[in-house]
Amino acid sequence: MEELVIVKENQVVTSSLHVAETFNKQHGHVIRDIEQLEKDVSNFGEMFVEGNEPDSYGRPRRVFYMTKDGFTLLAFGFTGKKALQFKLQYIKAFNQMERQLHEEAQNTVSLEQLWKSTISSLKAEITAEVLAEIRNEMVVAAEIEAMLQYERELQQYDKLTSTKLAELLGFSGKGTRGAAQLNKELEGAGVLIKQHGSNGQNFWKVTEQWIELGLAVESTFAGYGNWVRWTQKGIQRIKQMVESGYITVV
Repeated sequence: MEELVIVKENQVVTSSLHVAETFNKQHGHVIRDIEQLEKDVSNFGEMFVEGNEPDSYGRPRRVFYMTKDGFTLLAFGFTGKKALQFKLQYIKAFNQMERQLHEEAQNTVSLEQLWKSTISSLKAEITAEVLAEIRNEMVVAAEIEAMLQYERELQQYDKLTSTKLAELLGFSGKGTRGAAQLNKELEGAGVLIKQHGSNGQNFWKVTEQWIELGLAVESTFAGYGNWVRWTQKGIQRIKQMVESGYITVV
């Protein structure tokens, strides 16, 4: 099978056959694991749909199609250091395809060709040694869900205040204390400038460059200063600054 993911009814899905082949498992065992999830997961039908695909003789073969969340739930049981690494790459590719569907719905570029290119680069990294190590139980895949939850929370807001952004980034301070920690780091990075209001209180002002690039917006209150909110572009830029060590989460 050349494609690990397909687009069905404008939704990115993979199948139990693809999962079995990629993780070197018997298809019957993958079906068994999915059926066990059906017993325990209340919204099973939102993530898994049963279907048929012909086998090598043209006979109908029972399969399950699953969304990204369905794959993530199923993959919790696939352990091993290399398995975790591959699952992260797999989910990253899922996210890339979903963004492509959302942002380029009117584009004539073939999404399936884009996915084939992505998967080809992933397949090159999967050696026989990797597939063997997948079977060695080493790491619990809960880290995947933590990472996905973190990304979902960052992306579900149109704009964030420093207080909410500091909370999602993991600053130790609660509420305005976390915002103060984040703003201090951004001041050191040349993003924020401390100003004095006519009421004697200090407030933060975003540099003109960040405003012009659409990374933040400000609302001005006479005598009190500005209310700063970070756009999705600004949130991602600050996240990159944290990941690169340019600013420190304290």
